[in-house]
Amino acid sequence: MNKSTMSTHQKNEQRLSTVSMIVKLLLVMILGLLFLNVEAHSGKTCYAHFAQSPISIDRNLTDWPQAGQYNIQRAGGTDFQAYFMVNYNEQTLYVAMAVTDDIHLKAQNSVRNWDRKEDRHILFLDFDHSLHRGSGVITLFGDQNGGTLEYAPNNWDPFHHAVTEDDVNVVIKRVGKVTTYEWSIDAPIALRPFLSLGIDHYVHDLDNRSDEPDYYEWGTGGFKDRLPFRLGDVMLLPADHDFGKVSGQMGWEDQKKDRVLPTKVVIQSDDYELMWTTVELDSAGRFTKKLPSGFYRIFPLVKTATTANQWDIERINKAKGIFFAVKSGVENELPAYTMALSKKPDYLIPVKGMLNSDHPFDKEAVDVVVQAFKDYCQIPGVSLAVIQNGKLVYEKQYGTSNTTTNQPLSASTRFEIASVSKPIFAYAVHRLADRGVIDLEKPLHEYKEFKSISHDPRHKLLTAGLVLSHQTGMPNWLWNRPRDWENGEKGEFIGDPESGFFYSGEMYEYLMRVVEEITGKTIEKVIEEEVYAVFGMNESGYTAKASFRHHIAVGHLHNLPMYWNVHEDPWVAGSMYATALDLSRFALGLLRRKGLSQNQFNQMLTPQVEIDHWVFNYGGDKQYWSLGFEVEDSPYGRFHHHDGSNGDFESRLAINLEKNYGYVLLTNNGNGEYLDRIIQRLLFTGRSDNATPVFD
Repeated sequence: MNKSTMSTHQKNEQRLSTVSMIVKLLLVMILGLLFLNVEAHSGKTCYAHFAQSPISIDRNLTDWPQAGQYNIQRAGGTDFQAYFMVNYNEQTLYVAMAVTDDIHLKAQNSVRNWDRKEDRHILFLDFDHSLHRGSGVITLFGDQNGGTLEYAPNNWDPFHHAVTEDDVNVVIKRVGKVTTYEWSIDAPIALRPFLSLGIDHYVHDLDNRSDEPDYYEWGTGGFKDRLPFRLGDVMLLPADHDFGKVSGQMGWEDQKKDRVLPTKVVIQSDDYELMWTTVELDSAGRFTKKLPSGFYRIFPLVKTATTANQWDIERINKAKGIFFAVKSGVENELPAYTMALSKKPDYLIPVKGMLNSDHPFDKEAVDVVVQAFKDYCQIPGVSLAVIQNGKLVYEKQYGTSNTTTNQPLSASTRFEIASVSKPIFAYAVHRLADRGVIDLEKPLHEYKEFKSISHDPRHKLLTAGLVLSHQTGMPNWLWNRPRDWENGEKGEFIGDPESGFFYSGEMYEYLMRVVEEITGKTIEKVIEEEVYAVFGMNESGYTAKASFRHHIAVGHLHNLPMYWNVHEDPWVAGSMYATALDLSRFALGLLRRKGLSQNQFNQMLTPQVEIDHWVFNYGGDKQYWSLGFEVEDSPYGRFHHHDGSNGDFESRLAINLEKNYGYVLLTNNGNGEYLDRIIQRLLFTGRSDNATPVFD
């Protein structure tokens, strides 16, 4: 399996596979940029006027005060139109949705879930509407059976749990081609003028029982039930209030042209800080917005910026905002607003890496660097463990587990470690191979067939060794996510097995099923016996165990929480939860060559395939993949490491057997990869390694 020498054909295949990986990673980063630029809600704004008399929820909209009508987006087609209105009084929010549609189908069963096939209105509300710390979403389903309420998955925002189904009323009426949904929601706060809330809609449209419903939305962006920044805003106004229009342009103070501008910025009332919304910028940074008359300030909510083709971020100095007035009926043109950057605190990094200097390990210096760059990179929570001379010399947590509740991290806080899950599973496979339970060279189909790829004869070439070293010729995911292997659809190879490097989580999942077949045990039981028991790891799991479910950190995009479901089913490619301390036990065990014969240990760590340049992490110039680890040769020796990225969590585990040192870094934020680069400079390469990696 060692591919230290390769034919021209194989090298070309490897280049293609590496290009595929780079494209994948670029897509991940592009998605990250999209998340970065939409953090201040969707950019949509509507207005609600105070209703001086209560509105009856009676399928009749004639008693509604004068209210603006806001259209729901529809891409093409002529048989569908929809608009909504919003009003309020001191305790109640009123929302009406009117849908004109040729066909209105009701569900044929009583199951209430996202997959329900019917025409319906789904209303999303965020009463908390926090500008800085994030908040939750309540989801209201309106159909012919009335309304039901759901909280965002794992929504630890206690604010919204004050709203119950008893506080929600909806009636639905169909007259001709028009279906009306009329809502009243008793708010968990006092509603008053010059307050803003989060609001958005899905309208499901089903024309045929055999089809999937189309859905149309107000603000763009999915997952509105769990991402409050995907909602639009409703500004609550007095019964009668006038408007003006404001226009302006955003730019960079240093006029750097390839630095990416935000797609949206915040406009906040200067008199009422709880009234705010966002405005979209065009490609030149210009914007126009209708606003209630009054005094405002404008500033970027996202505090980091990226530069095209560079893997780095810079901190925006939010202190530089501008104030302006919006006058009734006037076109208000603002002066150009130039955003300034904060200086990166590189001077805090020692000239030589701390683990490669002759000085004693300085814990206080580590604290200063991590705190400074945690703030610079805008990361809510960090957990770091450092190993020197085969001993744990540092282990500490910084910041919060969840910015909504401001819950501090603790030593028992579990992070999603994403793809760092893979080398832990790989170690278990090597333990089984050491005892002859599995043969790393034996075709996997002889153990258990993967039916979705069995139509291609190349599936008979796949072995555990090729899976562990990512040489299967398969993509990362066949159907975009783990566990879709159960869907029965055909999967396709993107290259020939053993022809180069093809990073594939899908194949790790296949190998997991093979291991369960061979051992007759669940994968959690296998990992418990082959990994946790060997290293004394008692704070980890591939699923959200009951024992630590309430100690799991919330992932963030920048400083706003991501309310994803916790992992209930194990997937060895990326579902593990762990603490930095537990992972340091794994790292220390590897440094001590624990649990494997010398031959098996060497086989696990020996490079199998060289991978093309991506980003060098430790000052090296050669990268490989072994049977479970990424490998990099550096001036300080050979590093075995693995990073993990689930978008809202970033992690890294690295060891150097020659130097007998390493580290574990866990973050609950998509910017953790940039902090990882800083930690590498702090511990290994020093201040002089300040080159900004670029995409080749």
